Amino acid sequence: MFAMSFVLLKYPWIPGVLFVYIGFFVYGMQFGFEPLGWFFWIIQIVFTACLLITDFIASNYAVKVHGGSKYALRGSLIGLIAGPVLLPVAGFVAGPFIGAVLGEWLFNKRSFRQSLHYGIASLIGLFGSIILKALIQLAMIGIFLFWVLALN
Repeated sequence: MFAMSFVLLKYPWIPGVLFVYIGFFVYGMQFGFEPLGWFFWIIQIVFTACLLITDFIASNYAVKVHGGSKYALRGSLIGLIAGPVLLPVAGFVAGPFIGAVLGEWLFNKRSFRQSLHYGIASLIGLFGSIILKALIQLAMIGIFLFWVLALN
């Protein structure tokens, strides 16, 4: 289950963190939930909240730092959702890029060259958020393993 959570990092509409929690619950069903006290669950909820807002903050930050407008942000978000559906293999990368470029070029009337710059910025935000989410999920799993192996 933990491995599946990392596979799903690239899909924002299927939170991979659900598979982390499924792993916790499988453990609890097999060995009992007693080792996982309330403090453990509070820590995991805090990490989950950080995980969920990471997507939005990283993408918005990268586009804003490079001077992109709300149209690039909206286009990137639409592309992030529609890209993998329309282009199953390449849509994960092409969707946010194309969405940001089209958002700036068509709606904000920026030059195509400048719009490409914002498209690249959206990709930087996307990959940055994936790395941050992977690190947070690793921390969640690491805390779980420490909790059940070292503390019990």
